Amino acid sequence: MVGVEDFEQIIGGVLQHQHIYRSNPDFEDCQQVCREKIWSLLQNQPDLKAQQNPYLFMVLINLMRDFGRKQARNQALQTRV
Repeated sequence: MVGVEDFEQIIGGVLQHQHIYRSNPDFEDCQQVCREKIWSLLQNQPDLKAQQNPYLFMVLINLMRDFGRKQARNQALQTRV
């Protein structure tokens, strides 16, 4: 059985591709968001591959882009207030 911990390598690749490094204050939040998405995908597709999975890579890339936009929007709202 495949668990979320088997996907740590692809999560690291996604974060590196998006230039989110350990020094970034949102690094752990981004990791957790990726893990939650993988967990939800595993509920529907228990045979999801952890290696050589371009579909999953692109899903996580888009998720990180959305997360970044959400963070930027929240930060802009906070600076206005």
